[in-house]
Amino acid sequence: MAENCSKPSREMTKKKLYRKKTYEEVRKRLAQAGGGAGQGEEREYDAGDVSRRAIDTTVTAVSEVSKKLAKMIAENPVGMLVGALLLFILLMVLTTSQMAEVILGGMTSGVSAGTYIAEDSDIYAAEAYYAGRERALRAQIDNTQLLFPGYDEYRLPRVSIGHDPWTLASTLTVLYGAYTRDQAQPMMDRLFSAQYEYRAEATTETRYRWEERIGYRLVEVLDEDGNVVDTYYEEYTYYVRVPYEYRILTVRTTNRGLDSAVSTLGLDEDTMELLNYLTAVKGEKDYLWR
Repeated sequence: MAENCSKPSREMTKKKLYRKKTYEEVRKRLAQAGGGAGQGEEREYDAGDVSRRAIDTTVTAVSEVSKKLAKMIAENPVGMLVGALLLFILLMVLTTSQMAEVILGGMTSGVSAGTYIAEDSDIYAAEAYYAGRERALRAQIDNTQLLFPGYDEYRLPRVSIGHDPWTLASTLTVLYGAYTRDQAQPMMDRLFSAQYEYRAEATTETRYRWEERIGYRLVEVLDEDGNVVDTYYEEYTYYVRVPYEYRILTVRTTNRGLDSAVSTLGLDEDTMELLNYLTAVKGEKDYLWR
């Protein structure tokens, strides 16, 4: 019983680990700056918290120094210029150091969150599997007459089949972190079913056509007085309108798009934001599909 309960927990931790790494360095820098919680107390901050605390720390420090310099200047007017210069230099140093920490921290987190961490070979293998399913769907549509013989008419869709490989790689990354094709295959099958819909529908219509018929009619041969002296049957052709069954096979294929398929997964806002960012920066691996 204990093993069954812990397995989902480990799986959940594995899926969320990649997203949580984005915020680890933020927390570390906050603790080093002395702005964190007290001993034994745990608190979570986002990037906005770090920025605000860095700015608050700078403003507080400059305010304290300003008070001391103002007092010194009042007591010694001769040192006014020197004091103003020192205040300016101090302000620049503090502001630059604090803001640099925030900017560098954001860059570090961005690199961590914006990278495909799976091996390139695994990324390619997953992409090849999904693209292979799309090629199979295209072949199924193009060979409809061979797969479903015997119909009078075949109505095939004009549909574009394809997907953005970056969106697929980003989706698998936020779900699994470092993934393999075998691990991601069930999810790719789910996405494929949500992206594409294929239906072959057979219908029968009653239609009419003109068909040729051969008929015979009696011909009488008359003399000059109008008397029948001979008879025979003459062949002639005529046409009749007859009903018949007209069989139609209609193939309906819909491509809703991979983005629409991803939306059916019910990912939360933070995960979707990370997914979109990964796609935008191409997982820091723009060489994958050039």
